[in-house]
Amino acid sequence: MLVEDERQAATQPPAAMAELIARRAEHVAGLRTSGQLLDAGQLRPSATGKRLRKVAGQLEVRDGPFDAGGSALGAYQWVTAATLDEALALAGHFPRLPGDRVEVRPLMGGRAPKDKDSRPGKVFACVVLGAAANEAGWVSVMDRIEADTSDGFPDTHFLGGARLERPSVGRSVGGRVGVLDAPFLESKEVVGGVFFMQMNGLDELTAWAAQTPFVVHGALELRELWRS
Repeated sequence: MLVEDERQAATQPPAAMAELIARRAEHVAGLRTSGQLLDAGQLRPSATGKRLRKVAGQLEVRDGPFDAGGSALGAYQWVTAATLDEALALAGHFPRLPGDRVEVRPLMGGRAPKDKDSRPGKVFACVVLGAAANEAGWVSVMDRIEADTSDGFPDTHFLGGARLERPSVGRSVGGRVGVLDAPFLESKEVVGGVFFMQMNGLDELTAWAAQTPFVVHGALELRELWRS
């Protein structure tokens, strides 16, 4: 997962950003040629998204951006690798700006999206977030979400997705310092999974998401994907 410094990106000259996007496309093409790429995508700016949760039983819908520091999930790659070190090496080649980092997390399971770029309408990444005082509590939150949502996806809209392993088995590459261990939770919202939905628009997706247990146990961030 590319955790992007959106404020830094906004200051780049258009030509520099066009070059960066082209380099990312080449990187993805190389992974596809090697057979390691299962899926990849680029998210639209967080300012165009929404984050939903229920607080004291009342639905809270926030417009992006969501991080005061300017960080946001900017892109993802779903790859196969024999070891975490191999995955970290792949992440190290992800074209990015100096303030960006790539978080590498193994997957517990899931279904890679198929042909999502050719679907009509809009395709959205739905980022599942949970907060807890410690990792055991966070895993418990994710377990509840999975138990209550595993059979609740509408077949006509669901395109696939995955649950991520706990943060402590992951690593981060880049940013201002090299390779880091996963962060201690300290009640911070942490990504626990991502799934993909094809909808006519953000309003339709928001109406569906508001009725799901995702927003009861944790939060759900809705972000449209760029389409080629």
